[in-house]
Amino acid sequence: VTGRFVQDSLNAISDSFFYGAPVYLHLNAFDEIKASVFQLTRSPGKNIVYTGSLLLVLGVFAMLYIRERRAWALVKPDGRVLFAMSALRRGMDDDREFARLRGQLAAQLTQSAQSAQSAQSAQSAQSGGRAWGGQPMGGSAAPVENLATQAIAANTASATNTATAATPASPEKS
Repeated sequence: VTGRFVQDSLNAISDSFFYGAPVYLHLNAFDEIKASVFQLTRSPGKNIVYTGSLLLVLGVFAMLYIRERRAWALVKPDGRVLFAMSALRRGMDDDREFARLRGQLAAQLTQSAQSAQSAQSAQSAQSGGRAWGGQPMGGSAAPVENLATQAIAANTASATNTATAATPASPEKS
């Protein structure tokens, strides 16, 4: 049934040149009338539209030319930090950028850990070597691994960036 319909449709289209047009229009006369039109319009939202269009174009260029990269720092309970970085598009200098960021993070954490250790030593000296509970507290009360965790707590309390307040990562092989 469908094949018959297709065949009849093709025959009707191919035979349409044998038949004239059903309506024939013919122009008998033409009178030219000249006129001038002056139009004033007001578009109060055109600045918003132009600004939006400009932002759209800038967004497309930013999407094409700015690489999106993400970095994570995971602070483990034992004071170690795992640092990771990912990118949607692979770049030529991603490895160098990762090494640079890792070095900056390690330097910042080492500095934070040292300042936390010196603050803890000063507090211990002021309390006469006694902690809050009356228990003795020596000059190096916390092991080196936990100093970075204390530095994180001190920096987080002072509203600094937590990404810079992590502990230096020790390289691990998977």
